[in-house]
Amino acid sequence: ENLSKFNIPFELHIFPKGLHGLSTSRPNVCWDENARDILVLPYISRWVGLSIKWLDDTFFDGTYSR
Repeated sequence: ENLSKFNIPFELHIFPKGLHGLSTSRPNVCWDENARDILVLPYISRWVGLSIKWLDDTFFDGTYSR
């Protein structure tokens, strides 16, 4: 609410599963082979692309994320 009030650009995505600090949540960054079922969640890895798109659209001309 305050971000909007002060015209600070933001976007929020809340994923229903997963731990904080999953990085890209892909097998190549999984730090515990015994916990792959909770650490490797492909749908969570979308946050990286979402972030790039938002940054590009917000601060640049939108050409980097196309």
